Amino acid sequence: MSAPVSYYAATLALIRSRMQASGVSPEYAAVALRVAGPELEAKLSGAVLLKPSEIAALADVFGCPMSEIVA
Repeated sequence: MSAPVSYYAATLALIRSRMQASGVSPEYAAVALRVAGPELEAKLSGAVLLKPSEIAALADVFGCPMSEIVA
């Protein structure tokens, strides 16, 4: 039996996957969120929580509805 995955971890996986699929660079995403590269990496790794407004901003950058990157 595998360990349960949290909805937040699943959301982060969806965000990372969409970022790669859309061709958006981490640098561009960081600028869109108005954060430094290391802070974006901390957010995408789960070390720092993303705010709902930041998830919405990422959806805008990726050109998709927010519902596609939230588990």
